[in-house]
Amino acid sequence: METNKHTKLYKSGKLWVAATIATTAVAGGMVTTQRTAQADTVTPASQATNNQQVANAKQDVAMAQKNVDQATTQANAAKQANVEAQKNVEAAQSTVD
Repeated sequence: METNKHTKLYKSGKLWVAATIATTAVAGGMVTTQRTAQADTVTPASQATNNQQVANAKQDVAMAQKNVDQATTQANAAKQANVEAQKNVEAAQSTVD
């Protein structure tokens, strides 16, 4: 291990101030040490659980889409019934006038 000291002079008013910076160099310690990354491994059981969760989520999405489609169909039918009722009201009003 090697320590280097660097001194830099700064002027503070009429006085000179010395600031020392110490650096430490480790000869080859950090440079030559090889480190390998170790990732978490997935076990077959957890992979099967993940696959089942994905399958369940896909089923939930499909069911939600089916419900949305049914609600849209019902809303369109109600809208059409409203239009027909409005036509009947207008026809009845024109008969009365």
